[in-house]
Amino acid sequence: MVTALVPLAALAVGGGWKPIESDPGGFKVTMPGEVKRVSETVKLGELKLKRTVLGSIDEGRRFEVSFIDLPQTITVNTASNDILDAAREGARTTPKTLITNIKRTKVGGYPAQRFKVMIPKVGLVNHQVILWENRLCHQVVVAPRSEDADIAADRFFKSFKIGAPETDKQPKD
Repeated sequence: MVTALVPLAALAVGGGWKPIESDPGGFKVTMPGEVKRVSETVKLGELKLKRTVLGSIDEGRRFEVSFIDLPQTITVNTASNDILDAAREGARTTPKTLITNIKRTKVGGYPAQRFKVMIPKVGLVNHQVILWENRLCHQVVVAPRSEDADIAADRFFKSFKIGAPETDKQPKD
């Protein structure tokens, strides 16, 4: 799965926490700082998919929420937890990258996972991945090691609300 961070220069810096609504993403989230939107094409095996990222930097912490619409052939034929596990494994920068605190949860009734990745020379990276319908959303907080980083990540993750019309269907477990 694709979980790469966007280049730091593409993100905006500064400002307070404010609600953001992503029309094409179909979600609402509260983010700090000035939020910038970047779209890119990513490869998933032989597929080329559009990934949209909303990101900001605030007090030395980097916040991102991205989404990719997966082909229905993947979401219909693959269990939700397997897709989320693949997204988590995609967060590894090397085969030995340490992933900890894996927690299966639900967001808006849809399957999700939270986990942490320790990346040398970068710091602690908090992740939350959510799968609803065929949309995979990925929230990331990059911050120096500290209790404050966990508080900011928790606030960011809990603020995520699904609001797209396609969420009228029941989630697949």
